[in-house]
Amino acid sequence: MKTYGLIGFPLSHSFSQKYFTEKFTREKITDCEFKNFPLENINDFPALIKNNTTLFGLSVTIPHKQNIIKFLDEVDKSAKEVGAVNCIRIKNHESRIMTGYNTDVFGFESSLKPLLQEKYSKALILGTGGAAKAVAYVLNKLGIEFLFVSRNENQVSSIRYQDLNEEIMTSHSLIINTTPLGMFPNITDCPNIPYQFLSSKHLLYDLNYNPEESLFQKKGKAKGAQIKNGLEMLHLQAGNLELMTKKYFHTLDALRFFSFLLVFLQHVPAFGISWYSNINHWGANGVNFFFILSGFLISFLLVQEKLQNNSINLKSFFLRRMLRIWPIYYLLLIIFFILPVGIINKMGLYNQFGYKHEWIYSFTFLENFKAISMNKLTSITPLSMNWSLCVEEHFYLLIPLLIKFVPVKRIPIFLAGIFSISFLIKIAAYFFHHTDFISTELISCLDLFSMGALLGYLVSIKNQRISSIILAVPSFYKWAFIIGIIPLTFIAQNFIIKNTMLYFLYPTIQGVFFTLLLAIFIPQGSKLKISSKNILSYFGKMSYGMYLFHITIVNIIYLIFLMLGFHVDNFATLFILIISSLTLTIAVSHLSFVFIEKPIFRMKEKYFPK
Repeated sequence: MKTYGLIGFPLSHSFSQKYFTEKFTREKITDCEFKNFPLENINDFPALIKNNTTLFGLSVTIPHKQNIIKFLDEVDKSAKEVGAVNCIRIKNHESRIMTGYNTDVFGFESSLKPLLQEKYSKALILGTGGAAKAVAYVLNKLGIEFLFVSRNENQVSSIRYQDLNEEIMTSHSLIINTTPLGMFPNITDCPNIPYQFLSSKHLLYDLNYNPEESLFQKKGKAKGAQIKNGLEMLHLQAGNLELMTKKYFHTLDALRFFSFLLVFLQHVPAFGISWYSNINHWGANGVNFFFILSGFLISFLLVQEKLQNNSINLKSFFLRRMLRIWPIYYLLLIIFFILPVGIINKMGLYNQFGYKHEWIYSFTFLENFKAISMNKLTSITPLSMNWSLCVEEHFYLLIPLLIKFVPVKRIPIFLAGIFSISFLIKIAAYFFHHTDFISTELISCLDLFSMGALLGYLVSIKNQRISSIILAVPSFYKWAFIIGIIPLTFIAQNFIIKNTMLYFLYPTIQGVFFTLLLAIFIPQGSKLKISSKNILSYFGKMSYGMYLFHITIVNIIYLIFLMLGFHVDNFATLFILIISSLTLTIAVSHLSFVFIEKPIFRMKEKYFPK
C-alpha cells in the first residue's frame, strides 16, 4: 500500500483526505491511501517519516510551508525562489530522498488569471507566511505591484493593518488573504482591514475554502466586490499531486480512439469512390500518433519509476508488457494458423498479391522485416497490420534499457541522439530506398517514439513548469491549433509527391505537430479535456482489441455486402459499411476487453504491480 498524506496543524478544516479517498475509490486505485498527519511541531517530522515507511508523498499546509525546507534533500527551482514548499515527493525508498515543490504557485496563478482586469494593477497580500510568498511570486511574475500587510512591519514592501487607509485601499483593488483567519472552525474571524473602503472595483481572493464563503468575503461582497475562494486552487494543486500518485492522463484514451479511427477508415474498402482515396491513406497518421503516444506514456512511467526507486525492475516491466499485448495477439495468430487457407479465402481475408505467410515471423514479432524484404504485406489480410505491433514491441525492448542504464539527467541527450539517427536514416532513404516499406522498422520510426518520450520525460521531471507553460497559452490558440493546424497537416499530405525528400521527412514534421497536440492535454487543470467517464475514453481503453479485430470484421461485412448485391460506390452505401463495421468492431472488442483483457489486467496488477 502506498501512503500519501497531509502535514500541518490544525487539519480539521482540510478537504484533502476526503478528496483523495473518494478519488481513489472512484477510480478503483486500490494500492493507495491518503492520511492526515497533524504535526504541531515541525521537529517531529523526521520521526513521522521514519515511522511511516510506506509514504510516497506529502502535502504541506500551515504553519510548516517554510520551516519544512531544512528537512528536505532537494527543492524544486520555483519552490526555492518562493522560499516555501507545499508538496513533497519521497523517492528511492531505501535512502528516502525527499524533494520539495510549490504547487501554490501553479494553483494560484491558474485560478487568478481568468479574473484579472486592468484595474487590478496593485494588490495587498494579507499575511507573510509561505502561501503569501507564493502569491507574491505570482504577482511579481504577472507585473502586479503589491504590499504585504501584517501585524508587524517586518520586511520590505510591508505595512501594518492599522496603517491601511482609504487611499491605500482604493488604489490596491486586488486583496488576497493568505492567513488562516476565518477558516473553519473559527468562521467568525476575519482580517482586520477597513472594509468600509471596499467597492465594486475590488476583487477579494481568500486562499481558504472552508467555509465556502468566509466572513472576509461576505464583507467584501456586501460592498459589491468580486470574491473568490481557494477551492479551485486546491483542485488545481490536487491535479499536480495526482501526477505523483496515479499515472493517468485525461483525454489520452480518447485520442487513442481517434487514432484508431484513422487506421480503421484506411481499411474500409471503397474502391468505387474516387474521393475516398484522399482520406483512407491517413491511417498511417493514426499509426504515427500511436507511436508518439506510446513513447510518451512508457517514458513517463519508466522515468517515474527510476525517480521513485533509483532503478527499473526490467523483469516486472517485460512481464507486464507480455500480459498486456500477447494474449489477444497470439489468440488471433492461433485462430488464423488453425484455419485452412481455403476458408480464409472464402471469408474474404486472403490477399493474393501478398507474400505467402510464414508464421515464424508473426510469432517472433519480426513480421515487419519480412514485409521489408518482400516489399509487400502478408497474404493473410487480418495480419497485415502486425508490422506496426512488431515495431512497437522492438521499441519496448529498447526504451527500458535506455532509461535503466542512462543517468536521468542524460536521458534527453540520448533521446536526441536516437531522433537524429532516425532522421538521418529517412534522408538516406531518399537516396537509397529500395522498398516502399522502409518505415516499417524501428530505426525509421524512432523519431516519432523519441518525440513522445522526450515529452514524457519533461512531464515526469518538470510537470509543474510544463503544465504552467501550457495553461498560459490562451484557449483560442489551442482550439485554432486543434481544429485548424492539425487537419491542415492531413490535407497537405495529399499534395506531397511520392519518393521526394519531403515525402520521407513529412512523418517527422507531422510528428512535431502531433507531439504539440498531445502536450495541450497534459495539464490536469486544463479546461480542454475529455473525461475518463466519456464513452470515447472507454473506446480508447479497448482500442488495442479494435486495432487487432477491425480488419477481419470490415472485410467480412464487405463480403456480405457484395453477396447481397450492394456495391460500395456511393456515399450512402459507404456510410452504412463504416457504421456497421465500426459497431461490430466495438462490440467484439468490448467482449474481449471484459472477458479477456480485464481479468488479465487484474492478474497483472496482483502479481506485477507498478
